[in-house]
Amino acid sequence: MNQDRILEIIYNKIDPWSMETPDKTKDQIFTEMVNEITSKNAFPVEKDGMIFYIMPETPQRARLHLLSDTKTPGNAIKSGKWLTNFLFKKVSSLQKLYGITPHEKFLRIVTKFGWHHEGTLIHSHYTKSGQMKDQYVFGITRFQHDQQGNNAYQQNLRRKL
Repeated sequence: MNQDRILEIIYNKIDPWSMETPDKTKDQIFTEMVNEITSKNAFPVEKDGMIFYIMPETPQRARLHLLSDTKTPGNAIKSGKWLTNFLFKKVSSLQKLYGITPHEKFLRIVTKFGWHHEGTLIHSHYTKSGQMKDQYVFGITRFQHDQQGNNAYQQNLRRKL
């Protein structure tokens, strides 16, 4: 998928309320994201139609946002496993990947690709309709990833042998 299509998907999926920036317009948020990509403070990774927006916070920790136009959970699970393996393999200093979402459905998907529900922030997300929603924190450490039997990278190596 080319960079223009990736940026189009990001733009279409931006929601100032989900991004917790309701005081900004969609265009302002998109401009900030493009600037982060241009300055290499964040980068999008595409796999099978899934766009993972990765924001390194320290050399050891990165935050993930999922922005996708696909509705296929199986595709999301397969792509999430691939991304987790890819990042831990390619970034030797990386020790933790995590994300926060107000969407419980997304939490169910990430646990299927090996990440863990780390906690719930009760009534911490204000929605456009004026309701307070919980947010779900999920993540995985390098140690947890290395201990998993469902390591997709290792499974792919076994299949090729």
